[in-house]
Amino acid sequence: MLKPLGKDTMDGNGIHGMRRSVAAIMSGLWLHGESLRPLQDIFLFRARKKISFDPKVHHEKFKCFWSCGSGWGSFSQESEKNKREKIEILVEFGSLKLKQFTFHLPPSLRGKKIVSLEAFLKNRSLDISFFQETNVIHIKWDNLLSMMAGDTLEIKVLF
Repeated sequence: MLKPLGKDTMDGNGIHGMRRSVAAIMSGLWLHGESLRPLQDIFLFRARKKISFDPKVHHEKFKCFWSCGSGWGSFSQESEKNKREKIEILVEFGSLKLKQFTFHLPPSLRGKKIVSLEAFLKNRSLDISFFQETNVIHIKWDNLLSMMAGDTLEIKVLF
């Protein structure tokens, strides 16, 4: 718990200033997370090892923060010339274990059928299965996909 700053407070370089800074950062993170809710739908089903992203703004070039109990990182989705989609899930800290990943197509690609879909981790091609349900793409791994800090899952889709 933070203590109120009193007469014995050190300047901003001391421990009390540090407490104030940490409180400000934590408050900002909480507010930042709350402000993102209308911009994206992120669902994490830990028991089923499934994560799903559905951006609500900037569909053609979207990037956001994600967090779960075991780690955190970023998600990005970018359309290229209305024929390609590139998705990246980066683990910045901790770990992420997946069996399924779901994403929604941006408006420019809605209604288009997938020609090919490839997934890579550490520049290695992964064995996956996928199916397209209208504008939602579901990707599954037969074995548990384990990602650690510094790992990036890259998905390339051609329409």
